[in-house]
Amino acid sequence: MGFCASISSDMAENKASTDMQKITAKWSEEHKNIFAKLNDSAKKYFESHASKEIDMSGTMRVAYYVAEKDYMFNEFRKSIYELEKSGKTSYIKSDFINADNGLNTEYRDSIKRQYNEISRVTKDGIKATQLLWIKYRDAWVRFASLHYPAIDTDIIKTKLTYERTAILRNIPTPNSE
Repeated sequence: MGFCASISSDMAENKASTDMQKITAKWSEEHKNIFAKLNDSAKKYFESHASKEIDMSGTMRVAYYVAEKDYMFNEFRKSIYELEKSGKTSYIKSDFINADNGLNTEYRDSIKRQYNEISRVTKDGIKATQLLWIKYRDAWVRFASLHYPAIDTDIIKTKLTYERTAILRNIPTPNSE
């Protein structure tokens, strides 16, 4: 199953890359370069999340890993497509404080939880992924401030913070499986 999921993922990735190249073709080299850094940061964060915050027990582990990583890349691309089309998000600047407080609470809670060794989710894995998420968030802010200067960067941080909070809230524990 994992092999088939990987092939399907590769095919979808090729199409998505072509679509993204169409969008970035009209960007300046400076914008392309900073987007490449964002994309690299996204890849590291998504891979860490998919391998360290998802239940990796059982025979479906590769399929789950591939599916989660693909889902995150699709959401990332969807954000770019939406910003390119409309130049705005559905969040407002004042939401950031609530989003950040919620993230901090959920992160602390996730570090306190007990995880099943078989699932391979660990506190150290969550901490490592959180550090990569911070780099991803900061790369998004740098890109957005350059490419979408009309959008306040707190709005971008709000969107990303709500997304990360939901991910932390949904990390499987022995009682949630």
